[in-house]
Order: sequence, then structure tokens, then C-alpha cells
Amino acid sequence: MTWLPLLLLACGADTVDSSDSDASTTESHTEPSGCELVEVGYDGPEAPVLGDSWTVWPICDGDPVSGATVIRVDPATCASLAENVLTWLETGTCTIMAQTGSQRAYLDVEIGAGR
Repeated sequence: MTWLPLLLLACGADTVDSSDSDASTTESHTEPSGCELVEVGYDGPEAPVLGDSWTVWPICDGDPVSGATVIRVDPATCASLAENVLTWLETGTCTIMAQTGSQRAYLDVEIGAGR
């Protein structure tokens, strides 16, 4: 019976560790309390074409934001979204929306047919 509390503690430690590893995917961990300037940050080719991918995140006053964020594209068919990675599926103009708290930023991206 004395092992049960230790076992429960071990399970709780695993949960904390997994959330820490998820949070380490961004360079800075900022919890915004109201941003002066919200922007869309990305890592990917400057002139994306079909099949290219961008990692996208909101930026609050110059710092990348982790935690409760929303990433969307319009039209929804222009890219697939897996976590915060967009893969371009259609040519033309696509709008990315990055939201942190109640504040949103938009970025229009022109997707080309190929290199």
C-alpha cells in the first residue's frame, strides 16, 4: 500500500514533463497581458510555393508567444494546418491569422506554383 502514493506521484511527474517538452518548441515563453503590437511570425521560404511549409506563431511586442494561441488560414483550403505548421496546398493569396488572447494579427501570403 505504501507504493501507491509514490506511483501516483510518478504519474504526475510524467504529465509535467510532457507539457514542458511541448513548451520548449518556441524560443521565448511570453504570456501576454495586453500587447501593444501583435504580429504573425513565421519560419519558412520568403516566397512560398505549393508544398512548402511554414511554422507560424503570434508575436507580442517583438516576442514569440507560446501557450493559448490560435492560428487560422483563409481560405481554409489554401493550407493544411498541423499544430502551428502550415503546408501550402493552393496557389494564390492566403491570409494567416494569429491570435493571442483577444488580439489578432493578419498576414497576406502569395503562394506560387513552383520554382
